Amino acid sequence: MKLLIYEHCPYCIRVRVALAIKNITCEIEYLHEDDIDGHVEKTGRKKVPILQKEDGTYMDESLSIIDYIDTLKGEKVFADKTVCSDILAVIASMRTEFSSLVFTATSQLNFPEISTPSAKAYYINRYLKHLRYNTMDGVINDIDTLKVAVQSGLQKISDLLESDNAMVGEEIGMNEIMLFSRLYTITAFDNITLPDRLSNYLNSVMQRCDLKPLSSWT
Repeated sequence: MKLLIYEHCPYCIRVRVALAIKNITCEIEYLHEDDIDGHVEKTGRKKVPILQKEDGTYMDESLSIIDYIDTLKGEKVFADKTVCSDILAVIASMRTEFSSLVFTATSQLNFPEISTPSAKAYYINRYLKHLRYNTMDGVINDIDTLKVAVQSGLQKISDLLESDNAMVGEEIGMNEIMLFSRLYTITAFDNITLPDRLSNYLNSVMQRCDLKPLSSWT
């Protein structure tokens, strides 16, 4: 199998965490942000992640891919799981500030998917459409304000974690699929202090899933 991804994409991280939990090896390949044809020819639209299955066919939608992965090895472990609603609510409450702050970092890193000038320009323009800013300068000028809002939210999340190793108890499962994938993107911004429990949690899951901080893509 082959998984086609963007390194920075939380939906792609969902699948990579699922693969790690199921202990399934999968080849990783990167698509360029501006390679429209490279996406569309596989699934009919520009969307990642894309899984190339053993029979050569392709599928997208992260949760559909995870459901497929869950059938491949051992018992199904991702069905009928309850996601931590309190943590989800905190993430939702700071969604704009969090995404904006992360974007100031990801747009400057050397991810494979934005390794050409045209791919990086495509990424920046695409992302700005989803934020309240019209230019990169606008986001950058608000970094200090964004950091205050995000750090407050991260402290709330840290207080809600039940373990340094998993969100609920000691078992890594659907909570990590749905929530770690979003929280992980803060590792792109290395100029922020994470609460101890949250920092330990992120590091624990990254080690388990063979992921490195996004800020390492300098």
